[in-house]
Amino acid sequence: MANLTSKELDALEDQLNFEHTCVCKYQAAAQETTETALRNSFNQYAGQHQRHGKTKQLAHEGPAAHVYCHITVHRASP
Repeated sequence: MANLTSKELDALEDQLNFEHTCVCKYQAAAQETTETALRNSFNQYAGQHQRHGKTKQLAHEGPAAHVYCHITVHRASP
């Protein structure tokens, strides 16, 4: 894969942060609700966003990418 520009890395980092935020919010909502159907939906949405984040991370880092919850975009030193 070609080296990404600083602007592309910033965009990727923003996308990963968005996915992580969605996961956290849906997981929190699932824990707070008492309705089973709603809890199941929130957990499903959290899982979808977690998979999106993993896919974006794998596209950037390759198959050796680490767990989604510990995402950091690594920038090459100039």
